[in-house]
Amino acid sequence: MAIIQMPTPLPSLFSKFHLSEDEMLLGMEFTHIQEAFIQNQMCAAAEQRISLDFSEEFLSDSLKKEAALTGEIRGLEYLLEMSRLSRKAKTVES
Repeated sequence: MAIIQMPTPLPSLFSKFHLSEDEMLLGMEFTHIQEAFIQNQMCAAAEQRISLDFSEEFLSDSLKKEAALTGEIRGLEYLLEMSRLSRKAKTVES
C-alpha cells in the first residue's frame, strides 16, 4: 500500500480533495464500531419514519419529515455500502 499523505485541496465551491485510489479505499472503510454507530443512526431514523402520523391533521408535516428521514436513511446506507465495498476490494487485492 502506498504512503498516505495529507489530501490535496482542489478548487471548488465546496470542500473537495484529490485522493489516490489507496486513499479513497482507506477513507471509505469504517471500523466495526463506526459501522455499528451508523447502523444505529439508520435504525433510529427508520423507527422515526414508521412512527409518523399521517392523519389529515399532520399530513403535510409528516410528508416533509418522511422525505427528510428517507434521505437520511439512504445516505447512511450509502456510507455502509461504500465501507463494505472498500473492505471487499482490499480482500480481493490480498
